Parts: sequence; C-alpha cells; structure tokens
Amino acid sequence: MDQEYLEYRLKQDRLAEERRQTALEHINQCRNTQLSSIPSVTELNDVDKLLLAV
Repeated sequence: MDQEYLEYRLKQDRLAEERRQTALEHINQCRNTQLSSIPSVTELNDVDKLLLAV
C-alpha cells in the first residue's frame, strides 16, 4: 500500500509540474505577443503620450 501511495504521489507531482510548465509557456507567449504588438513609448505621437500619462 505504501508503494502504491508513493507511485500515486509521484504521478501527481509530475502532473503538477506539467501544468506549471504549460502555464509558464502560455504566459511567455502572451508576453511575447504584447512586446511585439505594443509600440515603444518613443514611437508614440504626442496625443498618445498624453493619453498614456492620464
């Protein structure tokens, strides 16, 4: 019974790690999308800079 429980815990730990990795990949993809689609502040025109400041 102890062996079965240890195997169960190992499987649960592996699944939790896979979920963490998947979440991190998703976060990184979102961040990369934001970084590539949002212009830098130096590229904004004056009106956009004022709106951003508000």
